[in-house]
Amino acid sequence: MAFSIRALARPCLGLMEMSVSSRIPMRSVELSKEFPPSAPVPVRCSSTQTGVPGTGAGAANTIAAVLEKWESKFKDEGISEPKDSIRNIVLHVMGGQTFTELDRHSQTEMTEEELKETDRLCECRLARMPVQYIIGEWDFRGMTLKMVPPVFIPRPETEELVGLVGAVLPHSIECENCTIAEGCHINILEVGSGSGAISLALIKEHSKVYCTAIDQSTTACRLTVENALDQGFAKRINVIHAKLAEDGSFNKSLGHEKFDLIVSNPPYVPSKDMLTLAPEIKLYEDLRALDGGADGLRVVKPLLRAASRLLRHKGRLLMEVDPSHPEAIKQWISEDAQSDLRLRLEAIHQDFSHKPRYVQLIKMKMA
Repeated sequence: MAFSIRALARPCLGLMEMSVSSRIPMRSVELSKEFPPSAPVPVRCSSTQTGVPGTGAGAANTIAAVLEKWESKFKDEGISEPKDSIRNIVLHVMGGQTFTELDRHSQTEMTEEELKETDRLCECRLARMPVQYIIGEWDFRGMTLKMVPPVFIPRPETEELVGLVGAVLPHSIECENCTIAEGCHINILEVGSGSGAISLALIKEHSKVYCTAIDQSTTACRLTVENALDQGFAKRINVIHAKLAEDGSFNKSLGHEKFDLIVSNPPYVPSKDMLTLAPEIKLYEDLRALDGGADGLRVVKPLLRAASRLLRHKGRLLMEVDPSHPEAIKQWISEDAQSDLRLRLEAIHQDFSHKPRYVQLIKMKMA
């Protein structure tokens, strides 16, 4: 197999543009008006030389040598996940798909153009730019999604959230007005779509799912739209640029009065913990997608109010939260002031590290 350089995203030149096609219609969305082509996004990364070991005469130019050189440099500079960082960059430059390909072709000599491109992208990594932004894409539950700064990058925990949602999707015996097995759609609302990863994964994995994806960031909405177009799911997702208010209302119509399920990975990091975040996050990602206020519940509580209003009977809300939140949420919804929410904490799920990371609530009828 021969490697070939493919068209590369170039975030470190200081500009990144998203090309959103309006040729494929989306329900209730007029792309050219709602999400016009994005403005250039400045990034904190220099394309100038930094004194990194070069690619001049006599340099070892095999894939194995380049991997070794940059992994060592990343370790010296305190870059997190140095091995995976350089392997992802070289794989991207060489146009490969798996790390196995790198190992199989480890003695292949890289061209001067490939070496220069690798050095340029590695300089971005030295500036703490996340690999996902450097290569302009990332894999999520079998999909390759575009990534652009500062839209929040989906984590492995978010993949697990998708699996939890899939396990509680309503079936025909739960549908009060019709039979899902005979063609009824499952309507899901995602609050805070980011790149669209959650909604698109649910659409991909469940043929009856249709999603309404909301985000307060126009950049995130454009990215969700573009990823939906790329994945061929544009007709099953409605992307809305809207903001959630403190009382649980939205400043735009959502197109549905009731939803079968609401899912969200909201901002939940307590403000006091924001300073402890890694440089890759603080410098490049949208901190609005992380900062949950003093107790981390600034957006979570409005989400609970929204769920109470928008979920059908026995509809569910699933959220990723801080490990300190499940018990706080349970106590808050049980207080007399919240008695009209009609929400019951149905389950608390643990993440890979066995921390209580996800809450599952169900909407109940009035007594």
